[in-house]
Amino acid sequence: MCTPSMLELNGAIGILAKIGNIQLEEINLADTTLFPDVDVNVFFASFMPRDPVEMYGFQWNLIAFSEFLPGHYRSCIKVEETWVCVSDSCFNGSPVAATDMDLKSYGANLLLFEKCNPGS
Repeated sequence: MCTPSMLELNGAIGILAKIGNIQLEEINLADTTLFPDVDVNVFFASFMPRDPVEMYGFQWNLIAFSEFLPGHYRSCIKVEETWVCVSDSCFNGSPVAATDMDLKSYGANLLLFEKCNPGS
């Protein structure tokens, strides 16, 4: 069973939510004990979305992200093996193969991860 989680990089607060009885937990990302050897800004600018990410002692897969464009947000959602972008209720552009997605091409303000248990 995977648990969706949300990590806002535009501030110093991350929010984790569990499906079911919806538990929210605020985490201060400025707390260096959580990331003793990791510069969070460098890490999230350089990781490849096709690869699982190690955070908080678990493996996470990026399943969606959002970027702010002048006047609105554009969201990109992973659908099976492609990424689809939606802007103001319109699909824009062709779907991008999951292996070709590179976050450096986007100004991602919000990342949505899926936490997967070992062996899933």
